[in-house]
Amino acid sequence: MAGKNKMGKALKEKLFTLKIGETVKVAVIFEEPVYRGLDREEVITTLEKHLEEKVKKLLGVRADNARSYWLLPGFIAELDADTIQRLLENPEVRSIDLAEQRVKIPVTRRKIYHPARALFKESLWQYKPVNATALWDKGLFGEGIVVGHLDTGINPRHPNLLGKIVGWAKVEQDGKVTPGKPGEAFDDNGHGTFTGGLIVAGTKDNPLGIAPAAKLFSVKVLDRDGSGSLEQIIAGLQFIALQKNISIVNMSWGVEGFLSLLVQPMVNLLLLGILPVAAIGNDGPETSSSPGNIPGVLGVGALDFYPKTVNYKFLYPAPFSNTDFVTPQTATFRFPYYLKPDLLAPGVGVVSTWSKGYASQSGSSAAAPIISGMLAAILEKYKLDPDTLFSLLKISGSFAAKPNFGYGWGIPDAGKLLKYLAEASYLKIISQNPQKKPFEGMISYNARGQDFIDVGYLHPVTGRLTLPVPANTVVKLTVTQPQGKVKTVELTTPASTTTQEVVI
Repeated sequence: MAGKNKMGKALKEKLFTLKIGETVKVAVIFEEPVYRGLDREEVITTLEKHLEEKVKKLLGVRADNARSYWLLPGFIAELDADTIQRLLENPEVRSIDLAEQRVKIPVTRRKIYHPARALFKESLWQYKPVNATALWDKGLFGEGIVVGHLDTGINPRHPNLLGKIVGWAKVEQDGKVTPGKPGEAFDDNGHGTFTGGLIVAGTKDNPLGIAPAAKLFSVKVLDRDGSGSLEQIIAGLQFIALQKNISIVNMSWGVEGFLSLLVQPMVNLLLLGILPVAAIGNDGPETSSSPGNIPGVLGVGALDFYPKTVNYKFLYPAPFSNTDFVTPQTATFRFPYYLKPDLLAPGVGVVSTWSKGYASQSGSSAAAPIISGMLAAILEKYKLDPDTLFSLLKISGSFAAKPNFGYGWGIPDAGKLLKYLAEASYLKIISQNPQKKPFEGMISYNARGQDFIDVGYLHPVTGRLTLPVPANTVVKLTVTQPQGKVKTVELTTPASTTTQEVVI
């Protein structure tokens, strides 16, 4: 069958059972236009124009029945087997897959507090492992930052969420988006109010979320039962991408396994300057869920209580001591490097807003918004792009020196991250050929009186790595390219906190 390598596994299985004349909902993905180097507005305009032309060309009059999404880029429609086969043979079609999958919220257990009671930051264990107080002590609460929030909705009338919602929309099963006023927002499940609260609830004097001065743009993409259609998700993500002031989007839901249809939407979000943060589900060891397991997405796993279940000091020792470095510090990297999860955050017994009160909930859906809130607080002062955020969060992790498939880069430390941001220059390593052949490299520098962790991996989508390096320091970068050619670059970082780019 021509074009069979373009067909997703789920669609192949579905077509075996499809009767003559029956249709199936599929997503047809086109080859990407060339838009690297364009700004945000130009990317969206290019994608929209590219998509409109393709759909009309391929479907003709039937294009009216297809729902186009430039974020894919492609369309979702009910098609019969013959039409699917014809499209598979078209060189402009990258792939076709089933679009009937449903996403769900990864929650393992929940306890709701009645009556509603006030909570204080001293009682919330979830912020201690990530050292959130380091942000608050520096006056960083997310002022001026808007976080995209795709969930079951949100309750804007909760006492700790008043005035926190600046945007609202509801997405139907068929992808129809209905924007509304922030005061019209609602949550008929409760999960969205919980995750949103972990990001923005409370005040600067009594923060219940990590970034209580930040705001939410909430889009309801999950129904009352906590599940949603794939088309709801795509439409919701595209609506968020159209908002000009959003740099983070929190996704506390997922589809078990790897869903290739979500790959290009995540890539396009990154190219628009939006960092996707997603939960990686609760299905046990050696399992994961999309979009959290997609390269480039900041996938967050759940951390259990400490010290009861996880001995924090034993399992997550400080990678370096406080003594001065007197010998060169060295790190190696390899690209592509698709290790998941990326990070851990508390995900058991996490307390947040619920309905008009509060709840304790467990699951990776609670871990992801803790990281989103942490990012919002950092962005208040440091205007960093997704590449830099991606790299620096990992470098601050408790397992940064030896990341693994169980813990990723470990638990990020806000205090360590702030030290990097305040004292370091940045070395941005740029691959000329990302996403193709892997290369290996070594970075070394001689740092005295610093406890920087100089380990990280190139961003799997953009092919970039940003490292904090002490100012006024000699840095040597050695790269072994796929052909075996060795390239060495030596430079001295400036005394000021600036960014130097090295193309390899």
